Amino acid sequence: DDRAWAIGAAYTFAHKVKVAAQYIDAKYETGAGKETKKKNWQAGVEWNISGPHNIDAAYVHAGDSTGNGGSPGGNIAAPNPAMGTGGKWWTISYRHVFSKRTYVRLGYVKQSNDSGASYALGGLRAPTVAGESQSAWAMYWSHKW
Repeated sequence: DDRAWAIGAAYTFAHKVKVAAQYIDAKYETGAGKETKKKNWQAGVEWNISGPHNIDAAYVHAGDSTGNGGSPGGNIAAPNPAMGTGGKWWTISYRHVFSKRTYVRLGYVKQSNDSGASYALGGLRAPTVAGESQSAWAMYWSHKW
């Protein structure tokens, strides 16, 4: 019986700069009388420099797992007071908009794990050793039919 709540907001200044933030508070039941809690937040900005040229950036902070439960699965580590179980993720990219339906993005992303965490970048295998970090250059193309 997992539960979570989130709150987020975004605002665009002068049709040029969009800022957004979100907070997520989750509780996972990992067994009878056992639970793991996780609190995360993120912030981002999209800046339309001129015409089709944009710079996008984001930062995500995953807090330490707390509680008396184990790992709920996925990349979320079991609570461990002796080791940090959180992580940090940031990205910066250039986005070129070709039309209302098509854009290309090229950027850099870095995932930094605390000593007891094994978060992975999307599409990559999780680190084999807790605490390892990952980084990548990425290109993304989107076309909406």
